[in-house]
Amino acid sequence: MTEWWKAERARHTATLLGDGDVLIAGGYNGFGPGGGSNTTIGTDQLLDPATGKWLEAAPMLVARSGQTATLLRDGEVLVVGGSETPEDKEGAKTAELYDPATNTWTSAPAPVELLEARGATLLSDGRVLLIGLFKGQPFPGVAGTAIYDPVSGNWSRVASPKRLRYGAALTLLPNGEVIVMDGFTWEQVWNNGVETKYTVFASVEEYDPATDTWSETAPMNHARADQTATL
Repeated sequence: MTEWWKAERARHTATLLGDGDVLIAGGYNGFGPGGGSNTTIGTDQLLDPATGKWLEAAPMLVARSGQTATLLRDGEVLVVGGSETPEDKEGAKTAELYDPATNTWTSAPAPVELLEARGATLLSDGRVLLIGLFKGQPFPGVAGTAIYDPVSGNWSRVASPKRLRYGAALTLLPNGEVIVMDGFTWEQVWNNGVETKYTVFASVEEYDPATDTWSETAPMNHARADQTATL
């Protein structure tokens, strides 16, 4: 029987490593039997499925929640963005790499002018596709996109999707394209006071790295956000 981890947490990431262990990184403890203290968790943990045991992992350089985490071909894990406190509206604009071989975190470059990282996935060629908010975008409701090259350690901005989506699912398809499904957006509107209006999408977009183009495809039957998507 697998023992329970030592820190209750929400908005953390869980990444399957090359050796079969699972890295649990970041999050905040606003949930749990005692309600938590609503602070960002600075510790990370490793689950060994063979023994069912939880082990302490080195903490990230920046405690964060809601970040992206992507396993690279060399076995390292790239973490981008997130929030340094649960109430942080702007989000962290930093990135770091976890090396399972040495159990260490090192600083990594972040995309220039990154405001929020909203989702990431590994491409077929080993690069990482990141969707988020960037400074200088023409419209606040439009997402920006960047690609990270682990060989050079550089980010480059690429074509942007039609919609900015919070809570969307990014999935790499067998043909090398990335499908981005559903999600939601929000805006503040005036209705005898400032209100937050949320819009949940059923729409779907696909990104083709070979041509650096986005295209809309058939929508899902139901609009939803924060769903899972498994190939």
